[in-house]
Amino acid sequence: ESCGIFLIPDQFPADLVLEADYSDKSKYSFDPVRLRIESRPGGGLTGHVAKLGKITNLHGPALWDCEFRRRDQPPQHLISGSCYSFLSIPLKDRKDRLLGVLNAHNKKEGSNSVPRAELHFDAADEAIARLLANKIVLILESHRIFSAFRDIMGAIYSARTLEEILNEIVSKAM
Repeated sequence: ESCGIFLIPDQFPADLVLEADYSDKSKYSFDPVRLRIESRPGGGLTGHVAKLGKITNLHGPALWDCEFRRRDQPPQHLISGSCYSFLSIPLKDRKDRLLGVLNAHNKKEGSNSVPRAELHFDAADEAIARLLANKIVLILESHRIFSAFRDIMGAIYSARTLEEILNEIVSKAM
């Protein structure tokens, strides 16, 4: 019913920002969402998964009884108005640093069906989501490398000495 990608912005490394969202309700239109990366009761599952750094697949009583689940408001992004199943995968780079979180809510049987409490993400769904998460990480890493290379090239063109060039390269490498 819904899938979203939360990324960590450079200026606020303790937050997650919803960068992409697809749901039956929004059809690519989404409101800005900013979440804290924290693990506290009632603080929300996405922040908890980001802090924990492990794949989380919950449904039924395990989801409803989870102490980290927000209970203060129904999920605005779900047409069903209720979260029946939750699959979340932390997006980590090759050095095990958190880049963001991939979330999926409420599995459905078919494209025209509605989510039901007895449906949940199975091992096949989790495997597909892991593949998607790996592709997202590759894209994020490529973008970061390209940005660093662009910054180094800009510094080389504006540098006056070899020392400035080398310092910029070392700075970006760190």
